[in-house]
Amino acid sequence: MDENALRSAISASLSLKENEISVGKTTAYSGGGIALAAVHVEAPPKVDSVLLVGSIESALRAQGIGTNSSEYNLKIVGPAVGKSFLTNTYIALLLGFVFIAVVIFTLFRNTGELKEYSRKSHLVTLTVISCIFFDFLGGLAVMNLFGIKFAPLTLASLLMLIGFSIDSDILITTAVLKRSEGRPVDRAFSAMKTGVTMTIAAAASLLALLFLSGSTAIRDMTIILLGGLVFDIIHTWFTNLGILFFLAEKGKKPAAEVFSQ
Repeated sequence: MDENALRSAISASLSLKENEISVGKTTAYSGGGIALAAVHVEAPPKVDSVLLVGSIESALRAQGIGTNSSEYNLKIVGPAVGKSFLTNTYIALLLGFVFIAVVIFTLFRNTGELKEYSRKSHLVTLTVISCIFFDFLGGLAVMNLFGIKFAPLTLASLLMLIGFSIDSDILITTAVLKRSEGRPVDRAFSAMKTGVTMTIAAAASLLALLFLSGSTAIRDMTIILLGGLVFDIIHTWFTNLGILFFLAEKGKKPAAEVFSQ
């Protein structure tokens, strides 16, 4: 199925611009090896659902698909359902960040290098949460840059990006603040080897998926994750790490001496 041709046919039938119609395809295989395709079409709320369905069916028939109505099913998701989905998504994300903050604050409160600086231990929580949030914003920026619309599949990418950001931030925070052997800078470089290896492995896997998969949905997801990994490197290994060095050395020696020993 040619997604561009399908979008052109639907937009022409409804007298809309092509950028007002979004078409995506997801392919799966049943147990018998039969390919099952799901076509996702998004149109502005002003478009009548009956006309939209008729345009989709005509465009599919023009490509020799769906000539028999028993071969496919149609499902319409109206604006009210979409609004409800977005509202629940915002609530879930907000609660997720709150719970992450509680766990991080509990985990790093009055431990390791923070024992002499416990009154400021909340800065660890704020730093990690801010890095995770900025990674999330980076994913949204990549979506806007490449014209990727917010949908359940792209939301899954953003959630995976948040998970990866948590891993890398907790890795470096644990190494610098909870461990005690050696200097903070040595522990940080040790953790950096692991973190950078994780990032490179993830990027290599996503690049392979990007070039080998023919699905538009998979393409959008991998682009979001790849762009998010770039932001994660910046926020974790520059912003977060710099603040952690400051916290680890507070009350012991000037922060500039961390690298001079």
